[in-house]
Amino acid sequence: MLFTNRLRWIFGDAPVVEETQPPGTMDLGRRLADGRRQYVPDGFNESHWWCMGATWSGKTARFIYPMLKQRMERNDGPVVIGDMKGEDWLFHAVKESTEQLGRRFLWLTNVPYFSTFLFNPLDQRAFDHLFVPQLAQVLLNALNLWHGFDYGRFYFGSQSRKALAAAFDFQATGQPHNAWMPTAASTRIRSFGELRERVVALVRRNEEYGGAEQLLTVLEDLANILQVNFTHNGRALPQTAVDSAIRVPDLLVPDANGKYPVVYLYLRAGMELVGVSQVMKLFVSTLFVACVQARDFYKLGRREHKPPIVPVFLDEWHNIADRSLKGIIETASGLGIQFIFANQDPSQLKTTDIDLSATVWENGRNKVIFTARDPSLQRSLMEISGEQTVYVPSYAVSHPAWKARRVTPQDALHVLNGQWAPINVAAQQIPRVDRNALVQMSTSSSQFLFVPAYAAPEVGLDGFPTLLNGRFAMSPDEYDMFQRHRWPKPTPETIVPADVVAQRNGQGPPAT
Repeated sequence: MLFTNRLRWIFGDAPVVEETQPPGTMDLGRRLADGRRQYVPDGFNESHWWCMGATWSGKTARFIYPMLKQRMERNDGPVVIGDMKGEDWLFHAVKESTEQLGRRFLWLTNVPYFSTFLFNPLDQRAFDHLFVPQLAQVLLNALNLWHGFDYGRFYFGSQSRKALAAAFDFQATGQPHNAWMPTAASTRIRSFGELRERVVALVRRNEEYGGAEQLLTVLEDLANILQVNFTHNGRALPQTAVDSAIRVPDLLVPDANGKYPVVYLYLRAGMELVGVSQVMKLFVSTLFVACVQARDFYKLGRREHKPPIVPVFLDEWHNIADRSLKGIIETASGLGIQFIFANQDPSQLKTTDIDLSATVWENGRNKVIFTARDPSLQRSLMEISGEQTVYVPSYAVSHPAWKARRVTPQDALHVLNGQWAPINVAAQQIPRVDRNALVQMSTSSSQFLFVPAYAAPEVGLDGFPTLLNGRFAMSPDEYDMFQRHRWPKPTPETIVPADVVAQRNGQGPPAT
């Protein structure tokens, strides 16, 4: 009962104003000022979105899911959801909506006893067209092993880069390697276990790779994640599951019915932060490379379909915020990748390695803020909200009672109405969104502040921050139903990692 009451507090019982949604727009909620719906043009999606809010503030229920559902209904490209918290209701709601829309639903999870599709970052067609140094640098960035160009940072980063490049171009025959040839023409590595073995051999044989110990540690972690460490013809996994593994370049091509797939990365960072961060960044980096190549091949006439728009929802994204992601954030929108970031507050983006708060503040020009309890954040929001003019009347009172400190509000009002004193009206500039409004928003179950990327007068946006009431796309009973849904049963296209490990230990044959 307590849980259900909590849900109803979040959902609220806000009245509905019937309006016709203009074409080419998305519905964000109702304006607090006049109760009318706030629509935003599709052009706003060319800039990234940044959503902030504390736990139970409603950012997933009132912003992420409504926007996610509207983006899925468009079918203008694949949709990617990176859920690093593990929202059960969101997973099942997205799965049901995807199937109702006739789109394919793929999922990847690190929960060992849940069914999952496979994803092999090293077996992606997009990497076949990269030169060896390019592939090494992509993986190095994705694994956060490139530390910069300072002397010490550059030394260890370059050690890992050289070891990776040599491993990908390692020839068992002892022939001299040619770094500038596509990886498809070299001795191709298809699993992290194999890559680790080659790097170990290189480090033992050559002292020049002695600084690649961090690379070995990361490869060891990835080699222990069954869902990403396998080969195309590996005997340990069912071939049907291997053939159905998630291949990122294929996501950019519609199926025979013109529908794009939806990919849900259900990766619980709380139980495996290092592995989740690495897998998520490998997926984002692979998607980035695939989108670059899709546009290049379209220009060359080697691709039939125009590259699609790819909205990428990243909830609790601070778990992957590092130096390597900065360049992707700054250039992704030009490739059709539209990030929707969500985390609790800006301080989560500041690490000893880098501070990404300024990067996401400038590139995530659309901001949705559910809570702002920190005084410094409140000051920033008041400053960017602009100013409005208010007029403050004042008057002087000359009365013996003033000296005796016996002037009450009633006395002052009597003096004002009786015009015993001249009235002065002074104009003052105050923030359009003041601290009281931010405090009320932070304690509300539905309010949030929307900072638009630019003005759009056709939908009532003047370019200034606007307070809105959030829109929830399902009832509390539906939420409760999705929360209780069972995890999808395994199919020939998926595996259950715990079962595979048990079968490897001789407790049964591999599933088919």
